[in-house]
Amino acid sequence: MYHSPPNSGYLFSLMVAVLVAGCSSTPAPAVVDGSDTIEARRLLTEAANSGPVTLIVLDEPGGMSLDHIADAIESGIRGVTVRLLPVTNDAGDEWADAVYVAYIAGTGGGPACGRSAGAHGRGFRLALCHGERSVAVVASGPDAGPVTERELWQASARLFPDDYVDSYGFGWFGDRISLGVGMGF
Repeated sequence: MYHSPPNSGYLFSLMVAVLVAGCSSTPAPAVVDGSDTIEARRLLTEAANSGPVTLIVLDEPGGMSLDHIADAIESGIRGVTVRLLPVTNDAGDEWADAVYVAYIAGTGGGPACGRSAGAHGRGFRLALCHGERSVAVVASGPDAGPVTERELWQASARLFPDDYVDSYGFGWFGDRISLGVGMGF
């Protein structure tokens, strides 16, 4: 009985599917309903112009120092230089009118800002707070395993979107058409 050689197109498709499945990452950070990322960006810029912005870390992720967390969050903020000053105590009375960034382990739970802030579950939340009020909150992180630096900067980029186009009017063709140069191999 004659057996034809395996179909190379089928094998190639199978290899590509395995490769893509192996390279999949965590879902993109999600902006929590009721968040105003434009206002968060504006408040962060104002606070950064006055000096370091406080980063309150509740339930720090294992394996990362406070400075490492701050550096990862800073690297996701584009278009403005922000220096985060990490602390581990929660927002008490001294932060009643302050603008600060909060890192909360877990995507579930109650408010992200103030003394009643808390969370449970997997992943993390990153929030910009003005006193007890959550201006904007982003939920992200892995379903299993530790939080990575990449997940932190992706979340901060989502929480504080770059406002270059809105501020300087470079979006000549709107959001759908862009000019660019690319090169591939």
